[in-house]
Amino acid sequence: MAHAVARLLNEREAFLLVSVAEQRRRESSRVVMDRSGPNPTPRVDLVPDEEDLSQLYRSLKAFDTAFRASRIGRVYPLFSEGQPPGNLGWGHHHMGTTAMSKDVAGGVVGVDLRVHGSTNVYALGSSVFPSGGHANPTLTIVALAHRLADHLRSAAREIAT
Repeated sequence: MAHAVARLLNEREAFLLVSVAEQRRRESSRVVMDRSGPNPTPRVDLVPDEEDLSQLYRSLKAFDTAFRASRIGRVYPLFSEGQPPGNLGWGHHHMGTTAMSKDVAGGVVGVDLRVHGSTNVYALGSSVFPSGGHANPTLTIVALAHRLADHLRSAAREIAT
């Protein structure tokens, strides 16, 4: 999740406008194990590409168009199209790193949250989201946990009978 800042100016006031956007899923963005130190630790390799930055810039320009049309003010992105914004920040919801999909070509887990190709390995959390939204994904994660619990309960009953 990237955060880019722009200025919103009108006749009397100036505001900071923070645009929050998700990057597209792609192979180059992943969680890897960093084994350079004494203990392996996960490292998130997530760098926006030109298309991500272009979409972010275009969204701020769309806000500018809408704000000018409604006479709210003007939006001035604090970066240029094609230039990574110096004020680009990152959220802390690393969604989609074990994305849910119907098949292994599209993600890591199936709709039952079982890791593709495994018989008894499941993943749960915002990492299974096929795409990211905004912050605070807890309610969706709780719903997925209930669904997985139901699935596992049913599977345990089948084994017991």
